[in-house]
Amino acid sequence: MSMRKGICAWGGVRCPLALAVAFLLPVYATAQDAAKGVPTPAPSTYQINEYLVRGNTLLGAVDIEKTVEPFLGPGRSMTDVHAARDALQKLYQSAGYQSVVVEIPPQQVKGGVVLLKVSENEIGHVRVVGAKYHSPQAIRDAVPSLAEGTVPNFTNVQQQLTDLNRQPGRQVVPVLSPGSLPQTMDVTLKVDDSNPLHGSVEVDNDHSADTPDLRTIANIRYDNLWQLGHTISASYIVAPQDRSATEVYALSYLAPLSSDWSLLGSGYKSNSNANTLGGTTVLGKGEAFSLQATLQLSALGQYTQSVSFGVSRKHFDQNITLGGETEKAPLTYVPLTLAYTGQHVGEKSTTGFTLAGNFGLRGAGSENSAFDNQRFNARDNFAYLHADFNYSRLFTGDYSLVTRFSGQVADAPLVSSEQFAAGGETTVRGYLSAEETADTGGVGSIELRSPSINAWLGSFANDWRFHAFFDGAHLQLIDPLPGQRGRFTLLSTGVGTRFTVFHYLDGQVEYAYPLRNGVQTKAHDGQLLFSVKAGL
Repeated sequence: MSMRKGICAWGGVRCPLALAVAFLLPVYATAQDAAKGVPTPAPSTYQINEYLVRGNTLLGAVDIEKTVEPFLGPGRSMTDVHAARDALQKLYQSAGYQSVVVEIPPQQVKGGVVLLKVSENEIGHVRVVGAKYHSPQAIRDAVPSLAEGTVPNFTNVQQQLTDLNRQPGRQVVPVLSPGSLPQTMDVTLKVDDSNPLHGSVEVDNDHSADTPDLRTIANIRYDNLWQLGHTISASYIVAPQDRSATEVYALSYLAPLSSDWSLLGSGYKSNSNANTLGGTTVLGKGEAFSLQATLQLSALGQYTQSVSFGVSRKHFDQNITLGGETEKAPLTYVPLTLAYTGQHVGEKSTTGFTLAGNFGLRGAGSENSAFDNQRFNARDNFAYLHADFNYSRLFTGDYSLVTRFSGQVADAPLVSSEQFAAGGETTVRGYLSAEETADTGGVGSIELRSPSINAWLGSFANDWRFHAFFDGAHLQLIDPLPGQRGRFTLLSTGVGTRFTVFHYLDGQVEYAYPLRNGVQTKAHDGQLLFSVKAGL
């Protein structure tokens, strides 16, 4: 086999195509040169009874026979022989073996038998370079289709590299070069990785009613525990002006079990003494623990998908104050969650959605009366459907449009911890966080973003854009009490800017203008929102 001198690198979805171009161009040149050495038989047509394929160890005999069968029979010529060779070459390519070469060696066609020679080019040496924080051996083992001495299946290689590059802070790109031995190629796995230890501190003014304005969120994360790609993360959320108003501890651990399965364990503990949920003051402390298994399903082109199964245990030591009277309402329950997530990434657009069913498990926690005590007609075997949708589109000139929608549909009244909330930075800007809550509802947003002006500002600015937005939500209670408001609508519009400077500092400033009255927020009372985050 002849091979062009030089190097071929590839990554992403174009891997097989780049390899095919790199190898098949010299392959076909070699095959054509070999074909020139085949004596022209006389007469110009003849009968072909059999194609004898030598050197194959990868494909089944039946598949090869079916591929060359259309080119058997009387009245054949070298055109048919070349067509049989090309068909067999395509069979190897479709099976993922782009490095395999099918040639027509010099020969005399006797007895109607034509010889086709298969050269199965193997991996020679494999090197891992550039890995600072990840084990080179672990990276090599994660791509078994590039093991030394094997014929690479590049379909499998592409999938294994995709799985390998899912881990944050690490990108692996293979580089191919001619091997030192005939019919071999050497592979260099170039690694670009960063320190797996990350930390951030954020300060913003996205707060709920009856609590101080400021929030501080601190997070620390390690992405490569045990050199197995496990991730552990801890967060601390506090109202710095009054810790007793809001204080939350959270911990999570993500363990990849295989290329398809992962397991996420998480929990939080809230030491808050006061939170207002939809006009009802909830006093007390609580915690929740959950375990979620996720299965990555087969990708469909640019569409990726997964399903997840989760179980949680939630406990709240609550006192409910309503109408000036306080009543203890401790609650423990075990909800189950089944979710499907899909995402399509196009050249100029990205679409994603999640559909999740949530179900209360009867008999695994508090009695049904405890649910009814906290919310009239609420029950322990609750069920509701939750959906999230997002879409972004990039336009000419680097303008972009971003939309999002979340919705929830319940079959009965829900306790406050399972209700759908609207208001705040992530839902309807200009209102307090979770200003309105209900059993069923939807919230949507549309945002137009400008091109980045960082080129005008200097090297300190990595990204700086402006945006305008319109947010809205509509919520509804199931079986509201007499005199209790059962429907809520929030609308707001505004403008803002987001920036990243000095690589590590992210910021956001927005002016949000409410268009409808909320429980706490008055219409036309504009709010200035900000967030500053420093991360390493």
